[in-house]
Amino acid sequence: MSVTVRQASTGDLAAIEAMLREGDLPLDGAAEHLDGFVVALDGDRVVGCAGLEVHGESCVLRSLAVTRAARGRGVVRPLIQAILARAVQRGCRDAWLLTHTIEPMARRHGFARVERDAAPAPVVASGEFRLARCQSAILMRKGLDTSLK
Repeated sequence: MSVTVRQASTGDLAAIEAMLREGDLPLDGAAEHLDGFVVALDGDRVVGCAGLEVHGESCVLRSLAVTRAARGRGVVRPLIQAILARAVQRGCRDAWLLTHTIEPMARRHGFARVERDAAPAPVVASGEFRLARCQSAILMRKGLDTSLK
């Protein structure tokens, strides 16, 4: 599979929401934060997405999803690389995520499990942290190399 990643557009919202539903991920805030989303394409078909909420020098990686048909086919790596590059471009020094399911994959991409009280206040106040289903999720953090700007 040859994957390209680009900024999401309003025309991608239906595909993003379908992937989030398929992955049993919250739709809350997807439309509101669409400017923080990237999509992975196989040809002209959207096969993955990832979102970013920026909160000062920290960001929350959210809504990482890949279609069932594209899972295990090299979509996640370029999505994470693109979304973290965007975080660095926006001045973020660290990235945070909440997960029930992707801890092993997140570890492979440099995230480490941290205690929930380690998150800065703006991250805790983010839409992702306020969702009821995220209250039991594992919190992970990755320091970002800001020299890559």
